[in-house]
Amino acid sequence: GEFRILEPPPGFGSIRVNDKYYKPTENISKKYLANGMITGNKPKDFLYDYSIIVTGFDIKVGNSPAKTVNGNKASRNPKAALDVKSAGKGTAVVISNIKASSKDGDTVTPNYEVESFFLIVN
Repeated sequence: GEFRILEPPPGFGSIRVNDKYYKPTENISKKYLANGMITGNKPKDFLYDYSIIVTGFDIKVGNSPAKTVNGNKASRNPKAALDVKSAGKGTAVVISNIKASSKDGDTVTPNYEVESFFLIVN
């Protein structure tokens, strides 16, 4: 039979700070929101070991218009960082349109899907 490579399933969006992952609907500090690394988590039962590299995303803080960020941290866009800084406690922050690649050894696969998610400022 022919050999087929299994497509990795979509990653779950999260923000990584040190070794902790802030997952959808969790509370997060403004500092961590601005400086944490946007990434994706693999579904737990997925066999392959690969890493997820985020290269860009949109961030919408409360009622502010969404800002596009190049890179994997909100602080890379000064306007996005300002939105985060001025957000009040309980503000919902939506991370969407996440651009990512998956990396398995030396193989990088573009257009890896990471699901949009939101967090709450604490």
